Amino acid sequence: MAAAGIGESDEANDDEKDTRMLDAIFRRDGKNGVLKFAREKNSEWNEVEVNIGVTGSSGVGKSSIINTLRDLVSPNEPGWAKVNVVEETKIPRVYEYPRNPKIKLWDLPGVGTPSFPRDSYLQKINFKRYDVFIIICAGRFTKKELWLAREISKIGKKFIFVRSKVHMDVENERRTYSLGPAFDERVLDKIRRNCQENLSDFENQRVFLIDNFEPLLYDFGDLVEEIVNVTPAEKREAIVRSLPAFSLKMIDEKEAQLSKNIKYVAISAAVADAINIPGIGVSLNEERLMAEFNMFREEFGLSEEMLARTAAKLGYSKTELSRLAKLRTTAFSLMSLLGFAFNLEGSILKGLAFNLFATVLNCATSYHVAYNILHEMLQLTADDARRVFAEMKRH
Repeated sequence: MAAAGIGESDEANDDEKDTRMLDAIFRRDGKNGVLKFAREKNSEWNEVEVNIGVTGSSGVGKSSIINTLRDLVSPNEPGWAKVNVVEETKIPRVYEYPRNPKIKLWDLPGVGTPSFPRDSYLQKINFKRYDVFIIICAGRFTKKELWLAREISKIGKKFIFVRSKVHMDVENERRTYSLGPAFDERVLDKIRRNCQENLSDFENQRVFLIDNFEPLLYDFGDLVEEIVNVTPAEKREAIVRSLPAFSLKMIDEKEAQLSKNIKYVAISAAVADAINIPGIGVSLNEERLMAEFNMFREEFGLSEEMLARTAAKLGYSKTELSRLAKLRTTAFSLMSLLGFAFNLEGSILKGLAFNLFATVLNCATSYHVAYNILHEMLQLTADDARRVFAEMKRH
């Protein structure tokens, strides 16, 4: 409860700062100045660059993990990292996130190869470029990976240990001992113990066990959460909004980050080229509201294209998945959304989040309506994302 109170206090302080700043901007530059400020604040995260170095010996599955982290499932998709079980990474190679090219995963050569000996490795990979490192093995971590982890620690940056290809180990144990799925956790515990014994110098460092191709198995969702946790705080919004939501916690994180920016979008929707809505006394930019709604769907993996792809993986049509998961965000119009902003008496929805901007905008009522519509949009979309996630986990 205390943590929530602190968070609420910080958010209130940010709102007060924005209000004072908007007041000054409005007095100096008028409506256009306020709109410019709101649009810049809403897009700040999209200008942040994050570089993640992915390293490991040849054959550990770096390329397949890089593809899965970007939610790419087919070699036909743009940006696909070529998967080769033999070829060794010769130079650092960058792969951008499809929705945000400023989020970059770097396939780095393993340390100690003939082309990348230890004494020149850090210089050759441009060591200081990376915000976070992912160190991967498919068996035991060697002295080379442990040396790299120490070097990363020396400059105050973060790294994550990943044990890949776990599904293969689980399947081998099943065949060898004629075990069923109920015994998988025993195998995973055995792998974890072996890894921790190998990492005696890093006893508090978790090792994430993953299948290279299945983001809903084992620790893959936890791995994505850890990438967020160790990313520098000033870059965290960018990484949260760019990474796929492979866990319920990531869906919550996305919802929280998107919620923070709603106030800025509401200004644009209520002010910029707003059109009067007959009978309710407000003006709204329908195009801006619907663009934000579609962006919500995109970020949660619920666009028409992404829903169709998810449905195909589950053996459904898009319509069947929408029906089974009871999705509520597949068909919307502005007028249907207006119902979320008013109660039966036609007054503004009770529990308005805050009274921000009322002193600097003549269209405060329109702003509040837009604000509530956007919050309802976001909540419905996040809830649908949870429903789709639950359907995927059932398979």
